Amino acid sequence: MSFFPASENVFYGATFIDISTGTTYTPSGPSGIEVLLTVSTPDATYDSSARDPPPRCFPGTREQYVEEITRWAISDGDNAHLPILWMKGPAGVGKSAVAQTCAERLKGRNKPFATFFFSIKGQNDPKRLFPSVAYQLSTILPEYHAMLDKMIRMDRTLVDKSARFQLQNLIIEPLRQLHKSGKGFTERVPILIDGLDECDGTEAQRAIIDLIAKASQEESTQLCWAFFSRPEPHIESMFSRPEITELTHRIFLPISHEADKEIALFLRSGFREIVERTNAGLEPQWPSDKIVESIVHAAWGLFIYAAAVLRFIGNSEWHNPVDALSAVLELIDSTNTAEANINRKFPLAELDTLYTFILSRIPAETTQETCLFFSLCCLSRLNIHRSAIVWSNMLRISRVRLRAICNQLSAVLRFREKPINNDIDTNADNHLFDDLNRLSDLDAAIRYSAGGSISFYHKSFIDFLMEPSRSAKFCATSPAMYEALLKHTTELWLDYDSSISLPVSEWDPSSAAQIVGQSPLSDPHPNEFANLAMIGNIYNWIYHTSTSLVDSGVVSSKVVRQALNKCDFSKGLHARSSHLNNLKNYTQRTYYRGSNLYMTTFGGSLIFRVPPNSFADLDITGFRRSIQNRLEAGMIRPYYPNLTFRLKGLLQRFRPSTYPAESGLFKMGRGEKGIIWFWEINHEKKYFQLMQSPNMDSTTKVHGEENIRDWLKNWNERSKRGASEGTVHDH
Repeated sequence: MSFFPASENVFYGATFIDISTGTTYTPSGPSGIEVLLTVSTPDATYDSSARDPPPRCFPGTREQYVEEITRWAISDGDNAHLPILWMKGPAGVGKSAVAQTCAERLKGRNKPFATFFFSIKGQNDPKRLFPSVAYQLSTILPEYHAMLDKMIRMDRTLVDKSARFQLQNLIIEPLRQLHKSGKGFTERVPILIDGLDECDGTEAQRAIIDLIAKASQEESTQLCWAFFSRPEPHIESMFSRPEITELTHRIFLPISHEADKEIALFLRSGFREIVERTNAGLEPQWPSDKIVESIVHAAWGLFIYAAAVLRFIGNSEWHNPVDALSAVLELIDSTNTAEANINRKFPLAELDTLYTFILSRIPAETTQETCLFFSLCCLSRLNIHRSAIVWSNMLRISRVRLRAICNQLSAVLRFREKPINNDIDTNADNHLFDDLNRLSDLDAAIRYSAGGSISFYHKSFIDFLMEPSRSAKFCATSPAMYEALLKHTTELWLDYDSSISLPVSEWDPSSAAQIVGQSPLSDPHPNEFANLAMIGNIYNWIYHTSTSLVDSGVVSSKVVRQALNKCDFSKGLHARSSHLNNLKNYTQRTYYRGSNLYMTTFGGSLIFRVPPNSFADLDITGFRRSIQNRLEAGMIRPYYPNLTFRLKGLLQRFRPSTYPAESGLFKMGRGEKGIIWFWEINHEKKYFQLMQSPNMDSTTKVHGEENIRDWLKNWNERSKRGASEGTVHDH
């Protein structure tokens, strides 16, 4: 069948494909363990440098909880405790610190274990949990390492299977076989999973609990699992199921004044460090016990409150610690009234007051950039995990100004210094196009580390920004804020359009975009090639930010039309794809609407595909909703290359959506600045695919090429078909 007639039901529309995540490359002929590592998340382990310094319990605090969990973890044999432990508690009470401290205690006892710390800072892909656990266990048990290596060498698609398959066939069954042969673990092995509520997707969170509970019902299992999370309703309901309850040891870490003494210890140590570090002539016992007691009372049992106060006061680059402490005490006094206590609606009220206070002190000259920064973060949580050089260019400011903003927000936001030279200059040379390793390394360096990286200390601040009832005028997701963000993004887009030119009048997929006149980058890199690669990266982000705003349905159709009508989708597509066109068999993996998605490029067109083994996870309802939003906003419109297509589209619109295949052909953008979009969902063969092309001729030509047909067919066997294929996975 031809490309388009294969679809039984036509639905015109577009989709948002998020390929803004970082990448690592698996070279030809890797070992099985190397393949496993590419789909793991090393940054999610307890000892990862990405989490350094990690949250941990201050000495002498939370001891009863740490000891209880440690005893559970080391219990074994006839004295083994229940196979599942769940510590639940609201935001800010220190669950991650307890999990980290427990891991360090287990390490100190030479106890084999594995960890996974979910985080909105980029470690939230549920499909990476079980491969990460398997990889860590393989570094502990040599026999398991050898078995996994052999299994994955024989079939590299094992790592891309469903979570159920990964748990059973990469972890449970191999360990069972080794145990029967006397080569397995000689003791029960705990797996600590922190921040389950930060895992992407509530359905994925439920599935993880369900899969682990079913695996734990088997007496032969050698693993026990500890979860640390907020008591979200869907998580609470899973642990309340009778078959899971009987397997689970529960621990509740509440918001309570019972933790006041521990918070006082934490504060006193933090103030002592401020005195030593700032050298501001303060007394060793500054501040007084009465002042510490006042802050402890305001914290209401939340360690995150105390930590934010210490970071605010200790920011010597922004203000004097004595003045900062006075400002905090004034805030506490203003909220410590009988009326305020009566009106306390929920335990996070004091924390929200502190967050509002921190934001209210942002200087007027940086308010606009700061609000845009927050809105970008909340629009797509994947945006949070980005390098400083990308942030500065997206905000159209210098890195010096970005650093100043970060200093002002140091109580809630962390800026990690990283060199800008070696990680990029090493890869941006004359031979980069011949080496996929170097390309992916360059791309990852630009996205994640160039000029430093930015992250938030705690998820509670993002929650605060996204909830209007909590953040009020500082809400980052309000219609007004999203409209301001769209205005900023399209202005940036038009600026890039006017500064970039294609080297030939006709589309040439082998050519690269060139800077005309002054560079559009507000924060350029000294290396010219790195700047060209960064422009493609920024174009990518501009495009996805714009489509995400439309998909949100918050921005009015009129505003969208006015903003996007002049934007050059065609030039943006060229900039996003041109640096990949000379690379054969380049495949990038990312995470999209609950499923794994793969991207490649052919002749200037980008091809995206969700394979059968991930099709069941795809949020098709959300995809269709985004199509409707874009149609209503005028961002896309049906495209009919001839009368046959028009008649077919009119007839097939009335067919039921239960047909085995549905598709859409449309134009995004206006006139010569538009691009062709085609998508298809095949329910019978279980795949989703999408193509972005500069024009209809390219769409037809690309699909007719043998290499794209080879890429599309026999999908589950594709990783076996030759050592020349490189597979790039997101972090």
